[in-house]
Amino acid sequence: RHVAHHHQRESRLLGQARDWDVLLSQTLPQLGIAGGKAQRHALLGAVRRQHAHIHAQARALEASPQTGQDVMALHVWLETTHGHKAKASLLPFAIRSLEKLHHAAIQAAQGWAAQTPAQRHVLRIRIKRLRYALDDLGQLFPEAGKFGAAFRALQDELGEINDASVAMSLLSSLQGVQDNQAGRALPGLQSDLQSCLDGRVEVAGTALRMFRRTPPPWRGL
Repeated sequence: RHVAHHHQRESRLLGQARDWDVLLSQTLPQLGIAGGKAQRHALLGAVRRQHAHIHAQARALEASPQTGQDVMALHVWLETTHGHKAKASLLPFAIRSLEKLHHAAIQAAQGWAAQTPAQRHVLRIRIKRLRYALDDLGQLFPEAGKFGAAFRALQDELGEINDASVAMSLLSSLQGVQDNQAGRALPGLQSDLQSCLDGRVEVAGTALRMFRRTPPPWRGL
């Protein structure tokens, strides 16, 4: 339980570091920053400082003795724990698993246009789980490649939407920065980011409709 708690903390911190990486290296360069040179410079400075702060925390956690102990404990557990008994037949198991994941994804897509960022994040995770399961079990179904192509674009769009939503949240966290120049650059950048996000939502809606119309390859077997 202690190992799991430490791993959760580590995962959250590494996730935050990744979010600031995407904002600094992808989102901001793609959008540009409205305002004068001083404003752009000040805002980038604020983002870089927060980026460095989060990464310093992540490095400190990775270098801690507890992290090393947890890794060793995990290896011991993997070596001494027996897996579940193999299924009598892989095909029925694959069909049940994929059908459950597909149903969960379809349910999470309801009301797409009006969903909150949190709801869209849930859909992204469910699509990702279905994609991973199909990668592992798809060889059992001749039409798996065609079906996978139907939502590969959807997964990409959902990833872009999540990155944009996270960027909006990170920029909002900078509202209280002391640098007035950075503060004045934020509204224009947030407006551009929201426009980009709206466009992505529309594109993802089209990909969602294609996903719903494509029959899963495991049905009818």
